[in-house]
Amino acid sequence: WRLLMSVEWMNHTGLPVDNMEKAVSFYKEFFGLSVDMDRILEGDFIEEMTGVPGIKVHIAYLGNGDARHSVELVEWLNPKVKIEHRDAIGSPHLGIFVDDVERLYQKALAMGLKVATTPATIKDAVHPAAKKVWLAQDIDGNWLEIMERAPQG
Repeated sequence: WRLLMSVEWMNHTGLPVDNMEKAVSFYKEFFGLSVDMDRILEGDFIEEMTGVPGIKVHIAYLGNGDARHSVELVEWLNPKVKIEHRDAIGSPHLGIFVDDVERLYQKALAMGLKVATTPATIKDAVHPAAKKVWLAQDIDGNWLEIMERAPQG
C-alpha cells in the first residue's frame, strides 16, 4: 500500500458546544485565544458537505495567531442537536501545550471548571514532549488535556 498524498498540517479540532457566545468567551478567557472566523453556515455547500437537508450550524475558529491549528467550535442550530458527552477520561479531547501548567490549573479551579486530575509530572520527559499534564472539562463537557513541555537541553 503506497500513500499517494501527504498531510500538510493538522488544521483544526472540532468540538460541539451548546451556546456559541458562552463557548467563545470561555476559550478567549481561559486560553487567551482569538477568534479567526465566526459565521453561520447554511445552504447548498453545508448541506452537500454533511448530507443533512436544511442544516444550519454556527461555527467559530479560535487560534493563537500562528494560522496553523485552530479550535473549531460547532453549535448545531438546525436540526438542534443535544450534545451528549462521554464521561470517561480518554474520550475525544483537545490537547494544548501551555507555558505554565500550574498557573492555568489554578485558573481552572478559580473558574469552577470540572477538573479531573491535578498536574502530573512525567519524570523522564525529554523536550519537546510533555513534562506536566492535567485533565479538565470545558463548559460544555469537552475534555481538555493541558500540557507543559519538558525544558530544552
